[in-house]
Amino acid sequence: MNTKQNQSGTTGRCLAAVLVALTVLTVPAHTQNQGAWSATFEGSKAFIENRGQFYTREKTGGSSTVLYGYDNSFSRIFFRPDGVTFNFTRKTKPEKEEHKKEEHFRDAKAFMEEERKERAAVLLLDEVSYTWQGANPDAQVIVSEKTTDYFNYSFYAGGKEKSEYFIPGYKKLLYKNLYPDIDVEYTFHPEQGIKYTLFVHPGGDVSKVKMVYTGKTALNENGDLLVSTKFGNLLDHAPITFYKDNAGEQVASRFVRSGRSISFAVGEYDHSRTLVIDPWTVTPTLTNSNKVWETETSSAGDAFAYGGDSFIKLIKYNSAGAVQWTYTSPWDSANYWIGGFITHPNGESYMTSGSNGEIRKITTTGTVAWSNNPNSLTSYEYWSLAFNCDLTKLVVGGTRLAFSIPTPIIRGVVININLANGAQSGVTVVGYGSTLSIPPSVQEVSSICFAPNNNFYFLTLDTIGSINNALSTINFKAPTSYAFDYYVPGYGFGTKQPISAIRADGNAVYTINGSTLHKRNLSNGTVMATASITGGSYT
Repeated sequence: MNTKQNQSGTTGRCLAAVLVALTVLTVPAHTQNQGAWSATFEGSKAFIENRGQFYTREKTGGSSTVLYGYDNSFSRIFFRPDGVTFNFTRKTKPEKEEHKKEEHFRDAKAFMEEERKERAAVLLLDEVSYTWQGANPDAQVIVSEKTTDYFNYSFYAGGKEKSEYFIPGYKKLLYKNLYPDIDVEYTFHPEQGIKYTLFVHPGGDVSKVKMVYTGKTALNENGDLLVSTKFGNLLDHAPITFYKDNAGEQVASRFVRSGRSISFAVGEYDHSRTLVIDPWTVTPTLTNSNKVWETETSSAGDAFAYGGDSFIKLIKYNSAGAVQWTYTSPWDSANYWIGGFITHPNGESYMTSGSNGEIRKITTTGTVAWSNNPNSLTSYEYWSLAFNCDLTKLVVGGTRLAFSIPTPIIRGVVININLANGAQSGVTVVGYGSTLSIPPSVQEVSSICFAPNNNFYFLTLDTIGSINNALSTINFKAPTSYAFDYYVPGYGFGTKQPISAIRADGNAVYTINGSTLHKRNLSNGTVMATASITGGSYT
């Protein structure tokens, strides 16, 4: 799926384009490159230096200090001075409680709070660790083969948000002299998982090597090690052992299990040569998402992918498809609904969380320029973002909920964002609905765009509308017959998303409902032409 292609000049932002979220991101090549490229949205295979963004949750049986981590969102692997911790998170649906009758809800706010509670996701956590028993406490941990991309994190520490930038990653991690004359090196398997290799140098005694796990262990008929987790077994393939100077000359070897203690047994070998013991660890498959929610490109041809699950990330690729950096936000899709994303042609990006409407500006190097949360007694949801054609105005389409007795006031709004700090420069109500109905009719702005005629166009759940560039005059509002539900589209359970369903050019405004593309009049929103979307659907 092609991303939106930013173009130089003031009209490039206003050309029509329609996006859907995909797991695999495909980007049109920049004019100077040959062909197109594609990339899977996933964590870089790198051992990332820990600057406070990684920590263990459970007792490890050894040190809880994390030196380096592999970060693949729901599956993280932490490397401690004396062992390794596998950290897993899975988003799941809570156990369904007996449904309360609608008449029990006295107002719209109570209904919405109950709805969110029922749809909220639960993050299930688990960790399993092993400690190198009897290992050298002064073993050196040495990283090598630095990656070309780097990592930026915003995270909570001590109840406050903290950010760390330009964190390096590496392809290899070595424990030097973990045991006398024995080194252990970690690398990434080309298919999946982590490889660890024991180098038993002359004088080393492999019988001293012991991994003591916090989880239950077992050996299967193939001699593989199985370590229990809440989400399935951690699989450690039976070791293959050979000489460092001749990989084709193998030596018999196997795991030896005694409760939760795992050691290695090897056959007769030449102790004057370095022996290589080479297992391979595969973590459980978690049913979570590495989907891309939104994609953008800069005028230089760089691509930006806003996606992930826990935590939500922004990844920058250059025009050849190489990853430049990854920014990991503190937002996860269980506690923050997916928001909108847009990139300025100069490569600066803006990202929001949908619920608890927050907005962040991310610089061209992946650092946070500013972050703004406008919520207090009045709360906001930030769904869709649009620049005007000369890029002087950034507008958010969303929802405003203001406290009021006897019922809160819920409105669909377009918001002018101060480009210097993310504050609201003005809020215009464009959708009303009813807070007295059960469920309440929430006419939020789920999708918004700008047209070359100097007007913004927006969709609420059942209406198309237009507002001028100053956000002072509503040009028209007209029914669409779409009748979207408040939770459409929804990613799984507990997570709502914006709708990427409206674009405009100089001739028309275009909207989709999932199954049909409608070409509409720019002056009044009436349908001028329709086209079916192959494989599309609408409920």
